Amino acid sequence: MDDRSDPARRREQDPTLVRNQPALRSARRGWWFLWSGLFALVSIGVLAWLAVRQTAVAVIGIAIIAALYAAVLIVGATVSAPPRRNAAFAWLTIAMAVVALGSTIAIMMIEWS
Repeated sequence: MDDRSDPARRREQDPTLVRNQPALRSARRGWWFLWSGLFALVSIGVLAWLAVRQTAVAVIGIAIIAALYAAVLIVGATVSAPPRRNAAFAWLTIAMAVVALGSTIAIMMIEWS
């Protein structure tokens, strides 16, 4: 059977698919540690600055982001298969972004009410 007629094979080779990004296929952990760490640092900095307004929400957000970054480090040390490890890195980094944004919005909503 020809590769061009097999839809599963075409999807696997399609460079435009999200799962075919080099960051998700490569075995390089260092970039994930660097960028997710930088994101965690900026997020924690913003929440620390906002802690003057709403201490409880900011501290909870900071704790969750720190725990998610610790999970990134643990995944990097324990998961050996690059596709699974990189997918976990991506989801953990997305979770950090959601927590940081959610905490910031919660603080803003509390302050505006």
